[in-house]
Amino acid sequence: MAGGVRHTQDKWGLLLASYSGCPRCRQAWDEVGPPTGDHVISVHDGGDDSISNLQPLCCSCNSRKQQHSERFPVY
Repeated sequence: MAGGVRHTQDKWGLLLASYSGCPRCRQAWDEVGPPTGDHVISVHDGGDDSISNLQPLCCSCNSRKQQHSERFPVY
């Protein structure tokens, strides 16, 4: 793991609470399924597992984003 930084489930829960849906496709979670954790900057490119480098995306958007570094606004 790059940098050795990890987040707690509590912090992830707080982050999720600020999103009503996927910030990439702008669909509600109940329409696209549960959120997945996405690295804004991929671990491959030097990103870490800190909460500031994570964002929730639906599974489909996370797959489409691949390793591109992109932060989406809160939806």
